[in-house]
Amino acid sequence: MTWTTPNTIIPAGTTISFNYVTASMVISPSGNGTVTGNINGLSTSGDQILMFKGTNSTTPTLFITAINWGNAGAWFTSGTTTSNDSYLPADLTNQVNAISFTSDIDNGYYNNTQSGSIASLKALINHGVNWTRDNNIQTPPSFSFTTNATTTSINANASIKNITLAAGNIFNFSDYSLTIDGEITGTGTFSSNLNASLIINANADTINFTASANTLKNLTLNSNATATIGNALNICAGANAGTITLNSAALLTSNGFLTLKSDANGTARVATSAGTIAGDVTLERYIPNTRRAFRFLASAITTDDIFNNWQQSGNNNSGLGIQITGVAGASPGGVDQVTGLDKTLTGANSMFTFDATTQSWQAVTN
Repeated sequence: MTWTTPNTIIPAGTTISFNYVTASMVISPSGNGTVTGNINGLSTSGDQILMFKGTNSTTPTLFITAINWGNAGAWFTSGTTTSNDSYLPADLTNQVNAISFTSDIDNGYYNNTQSGSIASLKALINHGVNWTRDNNIQTPPSFSFTTNATTTSINANASIKNITLAAGNIFNFSDYSLTIDGEITGTGTFSSNLNASLIINANADTINFTASANTLKNLTLNSNATATIGNALNICAGANAGTITLNSAALLTSNGFLTLKSDANGTARVATSAGTIAGDVTLERYIPNTRRAFRFLASAITTDDIFNNWQQSGNNNSGLGIQITGVAGASPGGVDQVTGLDKTLTGANSMFTFDATTQSWQAVTN
């Protein structure tokens, strides 16, 4: 089948349907070009559809998009093709402006949001995870795309490869899981909430979040993935508190923007990981103010010592650190610069660590 577009402009977001009716193809809505030949079913052994600019298929001036289901879900890379497979044209990149399905299932349709920026919708449509597919005949929804919206909100778990978010554009994945398989560019932002999870599988570059919607439940960087946090990001507290997981050789650069939240019901954590967090991280720990008492506390990560991590290396910085007593001084309220301990009249210790060998509590003296 060959579709020739009209001389007039087809507005972005227009859905064009080709229906095989009484041995000929019918274009809907009418007026959107002409068609020769037909598609009366696609080969169960694999098929491809390619869209290009130009007057003929032999010398196209530009390939616009392509879809492949054949060769076990891969574009042909070497050798001689058959009628069931194809090379990917040089103009196109899989999962960016072309799509290839991982199995030879014959029927399917895109099944996520239809409103958003052109860049965001292309990223979603060109990833096979966001399609519903089956060998049985499918009934797709009524498509009506809005391509000039500044906010793209997915309505199911989704995967994308590369995405460009222009200034002022928002990609909202609140309540869902978003997997990024490629690079993020642009100064637009992602919006999320305490039910949202982000999975990064590649070198994603800088991720910016919307100021009023910058909380995640789970953040996962898989092996060798990298990401840089561009502004404030919170990992949620609560009864089902969030988790950061960094798999082998993964690198998360925090830029000081990452906070693990804590409340009365639970505290966010870093799971056992083989990757690295580079940069400062704020670790909250909720302590109820019901009475003055000893509390059992632990850091969300392994630390080298109390002095550097809990006492700001002996510096008395307003709003940072915690009061830990253990040095008597003539000027109560002062800080001993050597140990980092806060001075009191009695010098009584207020912090202890447990020695598992001696089964005893030892006063913190550093």
